[in-house]
Amino acid sequence: MTRVYLDNSVIPSTEAGRMKIPLRDKRFVRASKSLLDLPENVLKRILRELLVRLADIMPGIVREKSSFAEEPKLLYRYQWSQARQEEYEVDHLPKNLAGRHVQIFWTAAPTKGESELITAGCNQLTSILESGQEIQGFIHNRGAFGVQIIHRSRMPITEISGLAILRSCKRLWTLGTTVLYGENSFVFDTRGISPFVEPQSVVTRQHLTHMPHEIPGRHHEDGTLPTAKQVSRSINKIFRRNEQNSKFIHQDPLTKFFMKIGRKNASHITKVIIQGRWNWIVGKWKETGSQPVGLHDLIPIYTLILNEVCRNIHAVTLHDDDQGYPQVDKLGPPGTDRDQEISDSVEKLVQGLPNLQKLKLGHYEYVPAGCGYDPGLTSSKKIPPAQPNDEWKKALKWVIFVEERSKLRSSAEA
Repeated sequence: MTRVYLDNSVIPSTEAGRMKIPLRDKRFVRASKSLLDLPENVLKRILRELLVRLADIMPGIVREKSSFAEEPKLLYRYQWSQARQEEYEVDHLPKNLAGRHVQIFWTAAPTKGESELITAGCNQLTSILESGQEIQGFIHNRGAFGVQIIHRSRMPITEISGLAILRSCKRLWTLGTTVLYGENSFVFDTRGISPFVEPQSVVTRQHLTHMPHEIPGRHHEDGTLPTAKQVSRSINKIFRRNEQNSKFIHQDPLTKFFMKIGRKNASHITKVIIQGRWNWIVGKWKETGSQPVGLHDLIPIYTLILNEVCRNIHAVTLHDDDQGYPQVDKLGPPGTDRDQEISDSVEKLVQGLPNLQKLKLGHYEYVPAGCGYDPGLTSSKKIPPAQPNDEWKKALKWVIFVEERSKLRSSAEA
């Protein structure tokens, strides 16, 4: 028996036929039926127009208030990473995105035409699309690992909208969730520094050592490593809110997001951006418990979760700072080979995600110095024109490794 969806209520179609439906509602039913009669590929195209943007989605706590006189409320919402709510908005009111443009950045290997321009000595590439949109290209030389182009452009941004259509009927929910979660990039910022207003996303040593058996891959209290079965059990508990007691799971931005959207929706995710810092906390720092957890501790946890939950994950970006130059916190004893430790962490991610198709090191919200553009940062003239990839050094080989592994898999499947 088919069902008719009216104002989010579900009634049998036979009962709907006997009901006296107002003419206005009958038109709504006919329009809905016509929409649902469209082929799946057409419906998905419509949903993409509503739900997919070039900007990245950053789920987390935002502050909302409807008037100056009201106290702000902290709510878990989506916001664009490129238009994050700042520490203090005007009159402490939500940001108005009407008519606003934001800058977006992305990297890619140079095309044949761009390679010819680079060989001819050009140090900055600019192209204009038929729509009039200007895209600037900055040449980022990674030494032995080749050249990549950092593209920068501006695009109009609006509030995140269109989600209500997912609640209209089961078919649009099923198709819409695959589009929303499968075709957008999701940002998880673990740094918790100004202007990022979500202290709830800062994970410290206190969280990491609380009930470690519920954190995927963490050592047990007796120092032993969990078995594969225990890891799967801890991942399953992320999606059981009533059974989840770990402070880490409730605090960490990625696990908190997965807990809220559920395992089925999380399984559609294909692209994630992880922002953080490489903090090594050893010796007396271990006892403070208040230091933010670094990427070298978070990446192994994220890898286990992404591999088991997000089977279609194909793009991961690691980003360690916004400043356009290396920002590695070198806590602990001197003489440690940080480059090798970073490379080892990235290797664990790559080996733990065998289906990964693209690894990016650096998100480039600022174009680094030496790429034909001065980022204009405070005291930037005092800093040598180092590339932000400098701190990746040995880890850059894993970018090439992922590309080659993906090509081999595609050839084998062809």
